[in-house]
Amino acid sequence: PLWALGLREKPASNWTQFVKLCGQMRSVSIYSALTHMSGVIALGAGAVSFTQVVKASEPAFTSAISAIFFREFLPWQAYAALVPVMAGVAIASATELSFSMYCLGAGIFANTFAAARGVFGKRQMGGELKKLSAENYYAMLTILSCILLIPVVVLVEGKEALKLFSHQEALQNTLISGILFYLYNEVSFKALKNLD
Repeated sequence: PLWALGLREKPASNWTQFVKLCGQMRSVSIYSALTHMSGVIALGAGAVSFTQVVKASEPAFTSAISAIFFREFLPWQAYAALVPVMAGVAIASATELSFSMYCLGAGIFANTFAAARGVFGKRQMGGELKKLSAENYYAMLTILSCILLIPVVVLVEGKEALKLFSHQEALQNTLISGILFYLYNEVSFKALKNLD
């Protein structure tokens, strides 16, 4: 809507550029779709509190992906700061009454894909897509991820997904939640682009 209303500069001036941009963002949009899908599975498989505890370990995954794929290492103090986080995740997981391996596994997948999205996305924003604003980058990423997830929703949820549209309150809550989630992530991508 921001592009259509002229409130935000369009990411591409013509269809050819738009298609090229989509191709360039393909891998990061797949990571984004898999992040969301794994996160939702984790939330459905266990307690919300446990899922959030597992997701707190995402910085460790980001550090590992940066080191493995790009040989980029953080100062030792950053790694030292991860130790209490990881210890807290381990303690909370061990004492969780509603512990679920399925939830843990889905949370780990969500962390892995979220870290890959962040690391490879930051690299793109600082490289080949440097001219694209962080806001437009995240908007494009969200649109592409959504397109990738539509067939999954239809296959997994089927008619249940369509029932959402018949319940006004559920639809309203879903839209508000989606808008707030989008804004939260857009601000995160804006911050990510400004980090060295």
